[in-house]
Amino acid sequence: MAVINKLRNSKWVMVVVLVSLLLFVLTDFISGKSTFTSSSSAVGEIDGNEIKITDFDNKYRELLAQLESNGQPGSAEEKKEQASTFAWNSFIQTLLVDKEFEKIGLDVSTEEAGKLLYSDDAHPTIKQYFSQDGVFSPSNVINFKNQVAKKDPKMMEQFEMIIQQIVSEVKGKKYNSMVSKSLYATKLDATDDFFASSNQAIGKSLTINFSSIEDKTIEVTDKDMIAYLKAHKNDFKQKESRDLEYVMLSLTPSSADTLAVKKDVAELTTDFKTTQNDSFFVNSKSDEPYDMYFQSRGHYNPAVEDAIFAAPKDSVIGPLYYDGGYSLFKITDRKLDSVYYYNVLRVDIPVQGTTSTDTAMAIEKAKKMASENKDPKGAFGFFQDKYFQGQLGSVNDMKWSRQNTQPLEIEAAVKTMNYGESRVVKSAYGLNLIVLVSPKSNQLVKVSEVRRKIEAKSETTDKFYQQLSDFRQALANSKATFEEEAKKFKLNKAVANNIKPEDKLMTQIPGTEEVVTWVYNEKREKEDVSEVIVSDAYYIVAKVSKIKEEGTADFEDVKDQLKVLVMNEKKAEQIKTKITDAMKTAKNIDEIAKKLNTNAMPFNNLMFSSPSVEFTGNDVALVGYAFGLKPKTLSNPIVSKIGVHLLIVDEIKKQEVPTSLKSRQDIIYMSKKQQISYQIFEILKKAAKVKDSRYKFY
Repeated sequence: MAVINKLRNSKWVMVVVLVSLLLFVLTDFISGKSTFTSSSSAVGEIDGNEIKITDFDNKYRELLAQLESNGQPGSAEEKKEQASTFAWNSFIQTLLVDKEFEKIGLDVSTEEAGKLLYSDDAHPTIKQYFSQDGVFSPSNVINFKNQVAKKDPKMMEQFEMIIQQIVSEVKGKKYNSMVSKSLYATKLDATDDFFASSNQAIGKSLTINFSSIEDKTIEVTDKDMIAYLKAHKNDFKQKESRDLEYVMLSLTPSSADTLAVKKDVAELTTDFKTTQNDSFFVNSKSDEPYDMYFQSRGHYNPAVEDAIFAAPKDSVIGPLYYDGGYSLFKITDRKLDSVYYYNVLRVDIPVQGTTSTDTAMAIEKAKKMASENKDPKGAFGFFQDKYFQGQLGSVNDMKWSRQNTQPLEIEAAVKTMNYGESRVVKSAYGLNLIVLVSPKSNQLVKVSEVRRKIEAKSETTDKFYQQLSDFRQALANSKATFEEEAKKFKLNKAVANNIKPEDKLMTQIPGTEEVVTWVYNEKREKEDVSEVIVSDAYYIVAKVSKIKEEGTADFEDVKDQLKVLVMNEKKAEQIKTKITDAMKTAKNIDEIAKKLNTNAMPFNNLMFSSPSVEFTGNDVALVGYAFGLKPKTLSNPIVSKIGVHLLIVDEIKKQEVPTSLKSRQDIIYMSKKQQISYQIFEILKKAAKVKDSRYKFY
């Protein structure tokens, strides 16, 4: 019966199906998106196969219904996103992944499938479903199939779904294993890696920054910038994106809405006290489900927990406010636990040195800190503000901990401490000052909670909607700009730039998916203004201020960036001329630096794997220049992103190659192996020309 219940609870089936899909088809591969310009009847294309919106929507709605009926965690929008992704993954699996398996003849044999399903070494998912009282037996699977699934088509459908996903997962692992076996790391790879992290260059560098020349002395024309853009097109490639202007009203509850919720909750008090069925009452009247378990200190919100634990059994307290809602609490039972719970503040004390004297000084400092704190409940703010602003050390509220769950030294100290006491201990965290900020407790309470979240009522939301509707209408009939009209309606204009097709939110604002969908409608044009877009928490009116197509950026969009680049290019020519002139008469890099009123800075122990040359700015290309120079030979002027440089390498310390590079080869191989799954499917994705246009519909 337990097995049947597991399978009937399709939540578990969903977990298996969805996780299995993700095990093989990597997230980045699945979610990679590019603009699809076919008709609006398709949500994408995979290997030349259009994914028609009707087919996709059927799969999407089926998965969404399962997510909603199974009580999957997350908001409504999150479930829609999950369903959309899972539906897309299923098409990827069928049209690309399975075809790839078929093409190379990769399969799971009948004998292997039997072992996965009906043996003591069955697949972990099979063991998860068909274990009874924690014990798995192959006979459980056989009996279920013959006695249950064959008589119930729905059970058979779910059973076959699990088998299908297990087979897909196993195929995926075989595929990855097969590809990874084609990889290797040669002795030359290991030798290069050894040299890159072992050989060291010693020399000097000279740097003259672009900032040494005032911007106002450099003339930059549009002609200069346009020429630069044409010469560096690849540096200005852009993805498709949109810029928006928008006004937004947050559906914030009014004071009247807040009072109405408080009143509604208060009116339930009498019925809540007298009901004989707390579970039914809570589940029918509350925004949160009934909690049937005993809870310890630390479980409830700090704003209400003291009141809950102080209230007598069978009493109802409230309405109490916390986290945007009001609640009634009915204390239905109490008992004492066999262990206690405690709430300590842990202050990590830095030890400035390694000697016993350094440790003793740190301990004395901790004791002094403890003596100065007079308020246990305010200890966090006291220590943080007085001792640790921008300094070493930290203050950590460890919340409520169950006895015997923290390091032994802290447990031993807490055992003999009273509320408000402090101790200095050495623990796995280091040297700590601990403060007991609440009395220890072994109380457990069972509490029924009726909770109502405070939300804007229809009167409030209607008012907001009407305000934006009036604004939108006025904008359509006015010659004023979006910003000017917004000011008339006392609305604040905001901008959201570079919104890409794959973006699910507008500037990371929760609940703004509809705005992204609207702006990427195929018929959308610059200057279009939306109707009032309704989301869970906002009303929005948006205007398309710019449409950027994929390719080279428009001159006006990157004009400011071009101006800096062209200016630096002209400065570089001036600086190179100064350096070249100085090199004509100077004998070495130090004399050149003196003529240029700067200093030649030494670099030591520079490795090829280093991110930069000391004192030259963060430019890895200069490292390459250094290792490409002949010793004792001065480089030509080198232009970087921040200025112009001269380099000279006096010596390269070469390390002798070890007789065995096996361990280094193994490390390189493992690194390649870890990356192969991602890389191979990036190649498959590119070859299959996967185009995901779900953003236009979902």
